Amino acid sequence: MKDGQSKPLPASSADVPKGVGFGKIRSSGAEASIQPTGADLPPKGSSGKPGANQGREDAALFQEALEAARSLKRKYRGLYFSDQRAFRALIRKAHAKVFRLKPGPKPDCRIAKAARDRAAGCKWPSLYRYIPHYDSMPEFTRDLAEAGFRRKVTDYLRHHPYLRRRSLVKTGSVKPRRSS
Repeated sequence: MKDGQSKPLPASSADVPKGVGFGKIRSSGAEASIQPTGADLPPKGSSGKPGANQGREDAALFQEALEAARSLKRKYRGLYFSDQRAFRALIRKAHAKVFRLKPGPKPDCRIAKAARDRAAGCKWPSLYRYIPHYDSMPEFTRDLAEAGFRRKVTDYLRHHPYLRRRSLVKTGSVKPRRSS
């Protein structure tokens, strides 16, 4: 540190309000245990399962988002009333930056599973179970779906060289190397 100054120490446990942190250390005799505080436990009335209070959590999130938007509108009232479109565009830009969704196709787990099965030596007709609604497709649509599925699986294997090597050896496209 410059000029002999030291960093300030973090707040002591007495400064931290009750219920903040991971737990309180309770000691009984020789051994100490950590007891959970209210911050660690699920809210009252919930089962503790993920998604059990989805409706309530969604409503709470919506209310907090409304409060944040209203507070911004109040805080920058002059800017809001002078040019509402520019204000909204600026807020929209900030939201887009914070909650960025990456463009492009998203990975499909069915293609990855089919590629692993193909690398293990499965024939194409047995892999068509990974195509959704394959059984109910008309013949013309089924041919198109099969061609697209094959293209996706081979592209996946092309980008995963270890699986591709296994696939070429198992399907008989390439003879396995013999070590001498």
